[in-house]
Amino acid sequence: MRNLFHTKTLRLKGKDPQCKSLKKIKKILDNHWIIVYIYPTFSKFLRIYKNLRGKLINIITTTKGPEIKKSNITNQKKEETMKKLSFKKLTPILCLVTAIHLLPYSLRADSLNVCINEIAWMGTEASSTDEWIELYNNTDTDIDLTNYILAAEDGSPEIILTNTIKANSCFLMERSDDNTVSDIPADLIYTGSLGNTGEHLVLKDSTGAVIDRVNCSDGWFGGDNTNKISLERISPVVSGSDSANWDTNNGLTINGTDAEENPVQGTPGEQNSVYESQAAVKNADNLPEQIRHLYNYPNPFNPSTRIYINLSSKNNISRVSIDIFNISGQKVRALVKEKQVQGEHSVIWDGLDDRGRELPSGIYFLHLYNTKQIIETAKMLKLK
Repeated sequence: MRNLFHTKTLRLKGKDPQCKSLKKIKKILDNHWIIVYIYPTFSKFLRIYKNLRGKLINIITTTKGPEIKKSNITNQKKEETMKKLSFKKLTPILCLVTAIHLLPYSLRADSLNVCINEIAWMGTEASSTDEWIELYNNTDTDIDLTNYILAAEDGSPEIILTNTIKANSCFLMERSDDNTVSDIPADLIYTGSLGNTGEHLVLKDSTGAVIDRVNCSDGWFGGDNTNKISLERISPVVSGSDSANWDTNNGLTINGTDAEENPVQGTPGEQNSVYESQAAVKNADNLPEQIRHLYNYPNPFNPSTRIYINLSSKNNISRVSIDIFNISGQKVRALVKEKQVQGEHSVIWDGLDDRGRELPSGIYFLHLYNTKQIIETAKMLKLK
């Protein structure tokens, strides 16, 4: 970075007090390249400084990189000016102006060009240490991830990225080796474990600017450690620290196999099972009235739970069906199949399948249908 701005081309010779001060300034620039990044040329900073001091003299020119310019200013005036440009007086001004220019960067929202898209903090069925993390490129162009950093605030993991993430595509990172998701090649292998009680993950680009963060310091927003089900982002363009923008994989849309060839309960390398486009997120409240709610209470439950549905006045549904599926996608119970009118309806599920057998504890999914299609789904957890 420093070479781009020719900071090493300063010609500093002799015992002129001007040269002595410039050497000190140059030392600052060599050790703090961010200053050069903010001010594309050293002379630009000097002009700002001199305007603040009301002194308009030309000391630096950048025709071929900064260098001392000969002038007709008398030595006496030079000495007087350099006293005002002395190291001690220059430093606080430099810090102040730098802080002012950095302020917009510190206040800006995360860019989300690349985002943290899925987190298997619990590992896989094969091993709890087989963790994996997925990034997603929100743009229409490939992005070079060289020197991007994904790190947890507690220091583990701290991943220095390499390689390129394709436009509108996923980037799979597997811990320790490429067998975590055995049938999908990893884009990057990393070391360092995720805590089971939560992490604050921050993704920075090659300049150090934060482009995404997922603040789960108080606990993960989702995922299932018992059944090794991943945590998925709902919308890649909504804040990663919004807990409402995350959910556990729905168990129906999954992808990949683990080191022991068990199904991975997540979607590495593929669109998340809970994905919603930004248009859907923005317009959710403006959609034509239809079925607004499908939920059960209590949830988690044992041995039974009551399932509620709300039908709005604008529904044209002639027949409603509610089916229950297990985590493998198998239909275990046809609970309701009848005509319904406007309003709230409920039905109790006793935790049994269609043959009256008690089902094991675990995650189950409600599917609400009209005569032609699935209208809404919901997740239930049956306890032991």
